[in-house]
Amino acid sequence: MRARKSLNNWLVMSVFLLGLVGNSNAQTITNATEDFETNDFSKFTWTSSGDASWRTTRQERHSGSYGAESGSIEDGESTTLQVIIDCVPGDITFYRKVSSESNFDHFKFYIEGVEKGSWSGEEDWAEVSFSVDEGTRTFEWTYSKDGSESAGDDSAWIDDIVFPSPGQSIESSLVYEDIDGHLAYGTYANEGQTNSVNTIPDFSHCGYMGGGVGIPDVPVAITLSPENGDDTEAIQDAINYVSSLSADANGFRGAVFLTAGRYQVSSSLTITAGGVVLRGQGQDVLGTVLEATGTFDYDVINLRGSGEYSTISSTIRLITSPYVSAGTHSFDVENTNGYSVGDWIIVQRTPNNLWIDDLAMGQYNWTPYSYSHMYERYVVDITGNTITIDSPIVDVMEDQYGGGRIYKSSPLSRLKQCGVENLRIESTYTGSTDESHPWDAVVLQDVEDCWVRKVTAQYFAYSCVTVESESTRTTIEDCAFLDPKSLLTGSRRYPFNIKAKANHILFQRCYSNGGRYSYVTGSRVPGPNVFVDCSAKNSHFDSGPLHRWAAGTLFDNVFENKYINVQNRGPSGTGHGWAGVQQVFWNCQAESIICEAPKGAMNFAIGCSAIRKDGMRFNEPDGWWEHQWKRVSP
Repeated sequence: MRARKSLNNWLVMSVFLLGLVGNSNAQTITNATEDFETNDFSKFTWTSSGDASWRTTRQERHSGSYGAESGSIEDGESTTLQVIIDCVPGDITFYRKVSSESNFDHFKFYIEGVEKGSWSGEEDWAEVSFSVDEGTRTFEWTYSKDGSESAGDDSAWIDDIVFPSPGQSIESSLVYEDIDGHLAYGTYANEGQTNSVNTIPDFSHCGYMGGGVGIPDVPVAITLSPENGDDTEAIQDAINYVSSLSADANGFRGAVFLTAGRYQVSSSLTITAGGVVLRGQGQDVLGTVLEATGTFDYDVINLRGSGEYSTISSTIRLITSPYVSAGTHSFDVENTNGYSVGDWIIVQRTPNNLWIDDLAMGQYNWTPYSYSHMYERYVVDITGNTITIDSPIVDVMEDQYGGGRIYKSSPLSRLKQCGVENLRIESTYTGSTDESHPWDAVVLQDVEDCWVRKVTAQYFAYSCVTVESESTRTTIEDCAFLDPKSLLTGSRRYPFNIKAKANHILFQRCYSNGGRYSYVTGSRVPGPNVFVDCSAKNSHFDSGPLHRWAAGTLFDNVFENKYINVQNRGPSGTGHGWAGVQQVFWNCQAESIICEAPKGAMNFAIGCSAIRKDGMRFNEPDGWWEHQWKRVSP
């Protein structure tokens, strides 16, 4: 993580909304508003008591889609909604409404059991404010009825509660703001080691153009409207036409603009030429809707380049630093002959059998060769035999476990400067477990400096966006995965997914409803990669690295209604083993978190609001836990 002034000082550090502190009942709030938009009271630890439970409602709300409504009660009964917050001096404000028998049936607000406000009769939405002292405070909203009579709707409502914010932020010992407002890094030792030389990696190079660069608005080259019948050929012809145009100085050819309406797409739409954008007129149901009508598994939109890393043997140089720490940008090699600043290189970790043995992964058929991760980087400095790279090391290389090497690769034929945006993609289906229909809305293969933004995928079996192969420097933002249709079993419902050798990928402000593994990395994903400001609802399993040593992923301000985990998954699947290393859970919220660490590596749960749990199968060492139930800054 690193300061970057162009984005309010932080590239991947989000604006944090809330947090928990002290214990599972008391919460510390950072400029937080409870707007009930989760529709399930999950944003805070709410307690409903009395003769009926409070509920969320669409019928009465001050703003947004939902408010909170008192439970349905009879004469002589009451219903209370309560939350306990760790506060600093300030004011609590909220909007309230009541419709009741005037002067007899009352809606009351309490702080620490002391009545602060009381309303009855017909009072429309209005904002109220009350002072709050420092400390753990109990807030209660109670609607009660006397022994007879009713009037109006016989209900009370609240919405848009703003709690007092802390006057002083809490910081991690590993990433914090220095006196000049820049991010500073503390050091740590990996599990089973004592050399405190590692740091949490800088994730700021993830995303389009290596981070800090806005996604462009590419000019329209051709406009289409829906036809009667199948639109697949017409859209693909338009893509092919734009692909034939000359690219401008920035590599852009133009956008295919699909006006609002419904388009039938019976097979894959494929972009294989750089500089082409497929753009709709909105991702809601009244915008541009691609109706995927095929009754077989296909990617509705596929952005596809080609190529894979290949070693130029004459450029191989062994790394001679005995210990290359996580987070570092520099290391020594045997010589730098033939290397120059600006070179695109592969940094390869070359583990040995001792590494496999110390992790006890041989039982799952792990071999050193199959875990020789390749990390692509650019050389930014050469001093003697010391190489400095642009993006940090995210997995330690040390002599005792085989060390590493660098080399140059033949160029890849990646697809560049392409995008998919402002679309809704719906898969047809015949039932909730139907799988004879498209599984993926958008798949990116071997792409660089591409993007997917404002895309909603509904009724798919697998994903909204999957990024795979040797894809890099790509942003996926403001996308949603809704109402999947498939069996609830393996290899299904991975809404936002990073696979294979994809690296420097940024997912931000995405939403999943009904996923199994909502924000997930697959086997041996090299990193760094980032999920930030993302939310998952009605999940069936966990977010996090799924299997086989994914390295260097930041989960920043991710809300998961189920679990966020990094652990030794042992024989799960076909031998998942250790799922990931240098996995950073930063200010995340979940029902529970498993954060364990393998020998010679580390994982982190910092500022997370979740119950801390042990791993599913083994008594493995804990990772780095810090400020549980408290949100940290930045």
